[in-house]
Amino acid sequence: MTPRRTPATARSTGQIRLSTPFRITVLLDEILQFDAGDILTAVAEDFPDLAWGRADATPDPAPGDASDAVATVPCGGGIGPGVITAGEAISMDWHPLFHRNRIDPTGPDAIRMTQNRAHLEIAVNHGGTDLARRLDAARYATAIAAVFADLPITAGIAIGWCDRLMPGDDFLRAADAVRAGRIPLLHWLHLVPFRDPAAPKLRSGVSVGLASFVGVEVEIRQSPQPQAEVLRAIYAAAAQLLDGNDMFADGAEMTGPASHGAAPVTYRLRHLPEGRLGNDTDRWLLIHPESPFPDRKLLGRAKAGRPRPKDGAGSDGRNGGWLASRVARMRRGPTDGA
Repeated sequence: MTPRRTPATARSTGQIRLSTPFRITVLLDEILQFDAGDILTAVAEDFPDLAWGRADATPDPAPGDASDAVATVPCGGGIGPGVITAGEAISMDWHPLFHRNRIDPTGPDAIRMTQNRAHLEIAVNHGGTDLARRLDAARYATAIAAVFADLPITAGIAIGWCDRLMPGDDFLRAADAVRAGRIPLLHWLHLVPFRDPAAPKLRSGVSVGLASFVGVEVEIRQSPQPQAEVLRAIYAAAAQLLDGNDMFADGAEMTGPASHGAAPVTYRLRHLPEGRLGNDTDRWLLIHPESPFPDRKLLGRAKAGRPRPKDGAGSDGRNGGWLASRVARMRRGPTDGA
C-alpha cells in the first residue's frame, strides 16, 4: 500500500524509483566480449521457470548505437527486455559502499573491485505499475547478471537500487533463491543501522531498496532494542510490504518477530512523508512502545486507526502468501532464501 501523500506538482523520489529500471553492475578485471544469443541460452537453461523470449524477438543494437547497448535479452510477460551496456573501468564511492557492505577496504575483494578494468550494466524495465511486475523485473535482472557473476574475471557485483556491493559468489546466492522461486530479500534490500543524534544511545535503522518495489522505505528510530533486533523488525515489515500486506496505515500496529523466547514487540506505525526529517523517500516508521521518539510532536496525530484486515488469500493466491510464512520463520532468525 502506498501511504497517503500531499498532492505535489513534482514527482516524489519514491515515485521516480518506482518507474526506474532495475540495474545491476558487473565489475570486470578485463574487457569481456560475448554473444547475446549465448546469454539467452545460458539464462534459459539456468532459470527455466522464468519465461524468456525468442533470440530474434529483440535484435541486438547495431554497432555505434547511441544507446551504447551491446546486447538485449528478451524477457517474458511483457518485462524488459534486459539491456546490457558495456563500459571501461568504473569508479564508485567506494569507501561508503565498503563500510555499508562490511567489506574490508584493504582486503583483496575491495582492491580487486577498485582496480576493475571494465564493467557491464544490466537494466530491466518492468513496464508497469504493480508490485508483481517490479518483482519480476528484479528477478530477470538477477538472472541475467548471474551469467556473469561466476566468471573468473568478475571482480564484483553492485545492485544499484539497494546500494549492495558484493563478490560474485555472494551474488550467486541471490540467483539461487530466484531459481528456487524465492525472493532474495537480504540481497535485494539493504538494512542499514544508524544513530539518531537526538538519542545516540538508542538504536535506529532503515531499509534501502524497498522503495524501488513499493515506493516507501521502513525505518525504526530511537529503539531500546539491540541493533540486531531493530534490523530484524525492519526486515519483517519489508517482507510484509513485499507480500502486498495492506495492514500498513498511519496509527496502525504491527507485531514484530519474537526473539530468544521473549514476547514479540508491538510497534506503532507512523507515515513519515518524504523530506520531513531529511528522508529522501516516504517511510513507514515503526515506533517501539518504549521509544522516546516524539512522533506526535513531529508528525501530528495519526490520520487513521488500525485498518480492518481483508478476508481471503494473500497476494500470491494462497492463504496468507508464501512470504507470510517466511516472516513467521524469521522468529527463528532471518536467513536469505529460507
